[in-house]
Amino acid sequence: MDQYHKVFFIAAPHWRQSAAYRRALAIARRSHAALHIGMFLEPRLGMPFLSDHLRDELLEQCRVDIERDAQELRSTGMDVTCETLWSAEPCREILDRVATLKADLVIKNVHHEAALRRVFVTPLDYRLLRACQVPLHLVAEALNPLPLKVAAALDVARPELLTSGLNEGIIEAARNLASLCGAELHFLHACDLPSAIDYDSATLSSSWDSSYAEQVRISLYRTFNHLADRWQVPMEHRHFVLGPATQGIANFMDDHRIDVVVMGMQSRLGLDRILGSTTERLLYRMSGGMLAVGADTTGHPRLPPGSAEPS
Repeated sequence: MDQYHKVFFIAAPHWRQSAAYRRALAIARRSHAALHIGMFLEPRLGMPFLSDHLRDELLEQCRVDIERDAQELRSTGMDVTCETLWSAEPCREILDRVATLKADLVIKNVHHEAALRRVFVTPLDYRLLRACQVPLHLVAEALNPLPLKVAAALDVARPELLTSGLNEGIIEAARNLASLCGAELHFLHACDLPSAIDYDSATLSSSWDSSYAEQVRISLYRTFNHLADRWQVPMEHRHFVLGPATQGIANFMDDHRIDVVVMGMQSRLGLDRILGSTTERLLYRMSGGMLAVGADTTGHPRLPPGSAEPS
């Protein structure tokens, strides 16, 4: 199992009471990882007019508060560093810090932006989802500081994802987290048949009828089970649900009390980027937390235990 070595917690006001802080502490302690606490204060409406003196006072108060808690954690034997920074571009600062620290896990509380503001400004959480080069754990709730149930949300409807390594990256991240925390590992596919049929170019000249839809459903179910077989997932931990992906995953998390759902992110252009991905749309609807990962950076799919390397 790959251990986490450097956990990067992105703090916000009232961070001590946040679900993400409880999760970051629990994971860092379990994996004996170093913990970096960073607070990146972003100017908002009205704040650009703060005097330099007031801004410095606010920054210093945040620095003192974080350093006090960091010192308490160090007294327990944890390796803890911290920083506070005023930045008009927090996303860039965070990504730079991820690279400098060589962090292998970033944890942040979900910040709910008002719908009207999202029309004009891309939320920081969305920007991090699209750009973060290491696993990003966004937490809405953490009833269990260490997750008890982890679900890998797989996409078997798009043929390109079956060879890109993204599903395998999701599985590997979910297995690592579940193994570290002693959690149950579940496989999930939310089957949105209209979308799945759109991905099949052969259907462009076919009628969308119930018999064809059933053929697609059976094909996707077999593909999903084949993937689960390769990773030796027991039947009771396989979940193939019908319906729109975002709602299906959110309902599944509620019904099964899933602490963390692991999902994939890919770079998108044009209309796809404007409309957002399933991962982004789920952000404000989920209970628990989300761990977002990209495809294996080597470009080669990971293999399940016992598999031979492809020739």
